[in-house]
Amino acid sequence: MTEYRNFWIRIENRADGLYVSSNSRASGAVSAPLVLPGDLDAYRLEALLKASSATRGASAGPRRDLILEGAEAPAGVSEREVGSELFRALLPGPVRDAFMRSAGSGKENGVRIRLQIDPNDPELAKLASLPWELIYNDVTRKALGRSMYTPVIRSLDVAQPYTMRPFAPPLRVLLVLANPSDTHPLDLDGEKRRVVEILEGLDGVEVTVIEHATERRIYDALDTGQYHALHYMGHGGFSDSRGGVLLLEDEHGRSAPLSAAELGDDLAERRAMRLVFLNACDTGRASHRAGADPFTGVASALVAAGIPAVVAMQVPVTDTAALAFSDKFYTMIAHGEPVDAAVAVGRRAIWRVDESSLEWATPVLFMRASDGFLFGKPPSGGEARPSAVAPAPATPAERPQAGRPRAERPPAERPPAAATPTTSIGQKVKTWGIGVLAGLGGLVVLAVAIGECSGDVEDPSMAADNSVEEAEMSDEAETPDEAETSDEARALVSNSGIAEYAADPVQLSVAQNLVDMRPDGIAGEMETILFLFENEPELIPLPVEPDRQYEVIGVCDDDCTGLYLELLQADGVTPLETQGDVTVDDGSEPRLRVTPTSADTYTLAVTLTDCSTVQCYVGVSVYEYALE
Repeated sequence: MTEYRNFWIRIENRADGLYVSSNSRASGAVSAPLVLPGDLDAYRLEALLKASSATRGASAGPRRDLILEGAEAPAGVSEREVGSELFRALLPGPVRDAFMRSAGSGKENGVRIRLQIDPNDPELAKLASLPWELIYNDVTRKALGRSMYTPVIRSLDVAQPYTMRPFAPPLRVLLVLANPSDTHPLDLDGEKRRVVEILEGLDGVEVTVIEHATERRIYDALDTGQYHALHYMGHGGFSDSRGGVLLLEDEHGRSAPLSAAELGDDLAERRAMRLVFLNACDTGRASHRAGADPFTGVASALVAAGIPAVVAMQVPVTDTAALAFSDKFYTMIAHGEPVDAAVAVGRRAIWRVDESSLEWATPVLFMRASDGFLFGKPPSGGEARPSAVAPAPATPAERPQAGRPRAERPPAERPPAAATPTTSIGQKVKTWGIGVLAGLGGLVVLAVAIGECSGDVEDPSMAADNSVEEAEMSDEAETPDEAETSDEARALVSNSGIAEYAADPVQLSVAQNLVDMRPDGIAGEMETILFLFENEPELIPLPVEPDRQYEVIGVCDDDCTGLYLELLQADGVTPLETQGDVTVDDGSEPRLRVTPTSADTYTLAVTLTDCSTVQCYVGVSVYEYALE
């Protein structure tokens, strides 16, 4: 199982020109001017990729685009030359040095390169369409985009809030096949057999296949099933005038284009959907034209609709490459690898078919989740078996919950009642970020601890202007006295699933505070340290029983304020109704209590709304007491 440290790279349009900024745990925020050689513009590089596909088309089978037009490769341009120029542009001096430090630090298997570009800025629109997946490091002599240790993924600035519902097996996959009679025939049966063979070899997976797919048949299937993944096999296309399309079939088996906008509008309503795989040409492409809608491409439309991860093809792709990619992609998923690692290995599979071709850079991954374990992390050292994955919080970071089984200790005595007024449901407040929430069958009040983190930042641009100050603060960060950091605190960090940051002084401080606040030194039913991005909700299952009182204790770092809490039903979507009054202790040690009237499982939505570093640690403890 491959785990990554995030390395964010953002291309920005500032008053004095274009800049590249980065942010990472190892180096903080740095930036440098973007310098792109004039002869490597978007049109020229796109022609290079198209020519690679066209050259192989005759021997490698048909391509999956709508119009099979010829393309000539720019003279005198090689993969290494192009990749080196793109690398130097995307990782200029300070950014390159920060990347190398990040690659050499931590216990992770690799570094995930997350490229963020605002497609709404006309000056950046063409840059978003460049094949950055080609970047080549002359020092290590490696193409980063086809290595599972340095996957290159993309992130788009979109207005749609990001959230994922908690995942519970079985994993439901919808395979959609379309090859209209008036288009070039494709080997869809071969791809279908291989994908089904891999998926059905796993426990807890349900696969539904729609052959000769029409628009109505797709929507009927989506309306009647809660699918987690959609895989489209067929033809795709893009033009500046009509945007991106998938070529479905009509009732007579002929071409029936489905626009990116329409598909995105429908999938925005499918909250269970986590992954869309578009094995068709030009589905990852966006318009180069200044002033054009940046979300007319198929993949970008789905990202704008809120889909957590989209795999697409940025130029025409041969049938052979499409088959090789999907085969290796699903094989890696079956072995418990995250989606970004699977994409990188899939690119390498294309490259192995023809090492002289650039077609391996055709697949592109757009991902909003902070890691690629879209369907839950497999047990450590094991392969992915969806039936064995417990329902996971719908969050960017997978987060095993620590705590001792209920049978391991008797309920403690009931604590004294709290004594301050109530606030309203879903309230956003400052200082302790206390939100008071009420639930069906009971009342619940929760407080959460927030700790500042100097680590990976969701939006590097927000920290770029303070890069020098942050670097100085990082160098001068106080390390907790070993005597003041207990084994229990370090164990809490480890059990929270983010042990790679166990040396972080702020996280250890949050964990130690939770340990120090344990009543009579007894650990809570659930104790965990969360790692939150700003404005990305974390969903936590909260099982409760009647005749018990539950207390949630939190600690908060002084530098972080602003938390929004909302209690949802078990589906992670439907809000609970308000019942009765509750009391809150909002002193220096916030303690919040709930007494349910029936057995249930709530979902706590925790959203960080105000943190100076965007990404922060949040500590939570839950205690259970017997009622007298």
